[in-house]
Amino acid sequence: MKSKNEFVERLRQKKVIVTPGSAFGSRGQGHVRISYATSFDNLKHAFELMKECDFQFLRREDGRGAL
Repeated sequence: MKSKNEFVERLRQKKVIVTPGSAFGSRGQGHVRISYATSFDNLKHAFELMKECDFQFLRREDGRGAL
């Protein structure tokens, strides 16, 4: 993946809408924002589509996920 904008666009084409974290300031760099206002099944499906788009899901030291 060349850029986070390409990642966001590829997801949009798959009908998964995310907001680049950079839209929320410099601390949002390298992250995307997603809505929790949907079913758990829809979120699981969206994450599967993210994996297909070279989504790199890393574990932080506290065990939580981060881009």
